[in-house]
Amino acid sequence: STRKESSAASDVYKRQGFMLPLLSFSHTENQLMRLAELDDLTQLLNRREFLKRANLTLLHSRHQQHSVVVLMIDLDHFKQINDKWGHAIGDLALKKVADLLKVGLRTSDLIGRLGGEEFAVLMPNTSAEQAALIGQRLCERIAHHAWEIEARPVKLTVSVGGSSSIGALRDLKELLADADNALYQAKADGRNRIVFGSQLS
Repeated sequence: STRKESSAASDVYKRQGFMLPLLSFSHTENQLMRLAELDDLTQLLNRREFLKRANLTLLHSRHQQHSVVVLMIDLDHFKQINDKWGHAIGDLALKKVADLLKVGLRTSDLIGRLGGEEFAVLMPNTSAEQAALIGQRLCERIAHHAWEIEARPVKLTVSVGGSSSIGALRDLKELLADADNALYQAKADGRNRIVFGSQLS
């Protein structure tokens, strides 16, 4: 019986020994998957992952007949920051803005970095009026933030363009294009503000 117990214990150790590499592999695989979904610099969703999740959220919102809003957010005069202080300071500015977006937006909102200094947000179950208030608060928070990066006084603001869809009937490409046009209007109107596209249906 002692031999049986010893054999059983040996089997348990073997199974545990077999499981450990699997667990380790699974953890590494999860890390790699997470890395593939996130933008290296800001740790927000990367462009591909944002578009994938935004399309799924839009589909769900359509079934629920909920309104959705898309925001396009762009740092103002970002090239000047890079030219004046260098790309390392520019990168730190992007990270700080990304952190403020995470704090200033809701956990249900999808936030992604589309590339360069451009971010996108999809806000499910949200009206244009609600999003306009949130967007305005974001502009104010970023503009009034004490921007001292590596002991350099960096003046930073963002412009925001928004588009909304009642019942989530418009597709993502159309919403992003409308928000992008509104963003250009926000820039033309003097920056550091939110402008909504004309279509609200």
